[in-house]
Amino acid sequence: MLKIFRLLRKRLFVGVRGWSKNILVTPRVNTYVDNFLLKSETSEMKAYLSETQKMFSAGMQSPLGEARFIALLVKAVKAKRVLELGTFRGFTAAQIASVLPSDGELITCEFRHEHAEYSNKWFSRLGLNKKIKVLEGRGGAILDVLIKEGQKFDVIFVDANKSDYKAYFDQALRLINPGGLILADNTLWASLVTYEKSEDKMAEWMKEFNEHVFKCVGQGAVILPVWDGLTIIVV
Repeated sequence: MLKIFRLLRKRLFVGVRGWSKNILVTPRVNTYVDNFLLKSETSEMKAYLSETQKMFSAGMQSPLGEARFIALLVKAVKAKRVLELGTFRGFTAAQIASVLPSDGELITCEFRHEHAEYSNKWFSRLGLNKKIKVLEGRGGAILDVLIKEGQKFDVIFVDANKSDYKAYFDQALRLINPGGLILADNTLWASLVTYEKSEDKMAEWMKEFNEHVFKCVGQGAVILPVWDGLTIIVV
């Protein structure tokens, strides 16, 4: 079986011009990577991840590797204030807050009360509740308030209602500090964005968003072809 797999891998990734650097990220590869990441997690964070992975719609949650990557970006730019759109069950927010300095703050926005309530429970259990503020409501309305208040952020992570991504991005440009990062999740939408007519409304919204971002910032953005597509924008 392994011999057959190696043959298929060679045919998929090795052409006449040599080895392609893009690999097939299988569940086996994900498990291999996650095993390294889990070694440095606390028992509480492992319990949090394990519990959320067993819940309904667990696939909506950012994978461990992506959550850790975003947290490392936050740490790398020495961010003190972070804004997240789309808390869901809070695991990515917890990863981000864990790397913020003691006087850092993460504001995360969530439309569904049950998700906000669940996340707050875990934030308190992890001792991160002093760094995280959960705002309940529609993302666009919350962003409008933050803009009126003159608030600024070093990193903004967008992972909410896909139909509003373009509007979120335009609002984020008014909230981000110079040199800050805007991150957007799911921008490849299971590769459906690559089709001219995908017949998937989510993919169409992502295509419009991607075109809008690159029209606005050009070389200031890149789409990482990992997970479900993660766009990084430097402003």
